[in-house]
Amino acid sequence: MTQPATLVIGSNSYLGINLCRALNPGQTVLMSASANTPENWDFQFIQGEIGKALTGLENQGPFDRVFILARPETQENGILETFYSTLFGMMEDLLKRNPYLEIHFLSSSLVYASDSPEELTEQSPVAPIAPYEVWKKRFEDRLCWLSEIHPGSSVHLHRIPLLVGGVLRPSDRKKQLFYAWFAQFLEGRYWLTGETDPGYGTSWLNIPDWVHWVLRMEKGRGHFVWLPCSGRITYSCFMKEAWKKLLYKPATAWSRCPRSFLYLKNNSGVPPGEFWDCFNP
Repeated sequence: MTQPATLVIGSNSYLGINLCRALNPGQTVLMSASANTPENWDFQFIQGEIGKALTGLENQGPFDRVFILARPETQENGILETFYSTLFGMMEDLLKRNPYLEIHFLSSSLVYASDSPEELTEQSPVAPIAPYEVWKKRFEDRLCWLSEIHPGSSVHLHRIPLLVGGVLRPSDRKKQLFYAWFAQFLEGRYWLTGETDPGYGTSWLNIPDWVHWVLRMEKGRGHFVWLPCSGRITYSCFMKEAWKKLLYKPATAWSRCPRSFLYLKNNSGVPPGEFWDCFNP
């Protein structure tokens, strides 16, 4: 590639396949630890596990935009440290080759350890608990430092809540929370037992809305923290709507509902949406 291109690290993810639908295969390079997913076969692809194999980027590019979607599925500190240290080295190298690089890091809204129902904003304090969130936040801080060293660059930290909408693969129906819960309804099970507080719930993001926004946003310079969400839904509302759409109430309880007051206040420009309009089980 001679023209500046986009690099997507973690392209096989649920979010990755939806992002790639809006990208130009001729100007995009994908990277993932696993074999390329059929949804992305039109793209140039590099398979390599960050921290264990060569990245294969030495002769690729130039890149003017990077999306970091990959993450280790572990809470082991050693693996997380190796992963994010290697990833940081990759960003340093890419910035040496292009000091105007635009970096998007898909972090997690779980860096907020909220136990109260107030809405969270980008100014809210963060208090990560598990190693996964701790290393996400550390990597955010290091990327912000890079943006200061390279003042022509931009770093966008997207603290993402639960994802819904867009293209689904069979594997995504098992892994993505809302779809997995809906599948339990279809099997005659549900996850609530005992008394529940109707106020408990979570924020969610419609992937196509986020993709549309992020690919059209102004680049800017420096670092930015975004809380992109389409809306929020309580778990009791989810149950009632699922019962209504399935026309029956499952009879067998399965597990306890996760309790969360994670209500994010959208500051990204992603439009609000109706949950069931984008939930496509």
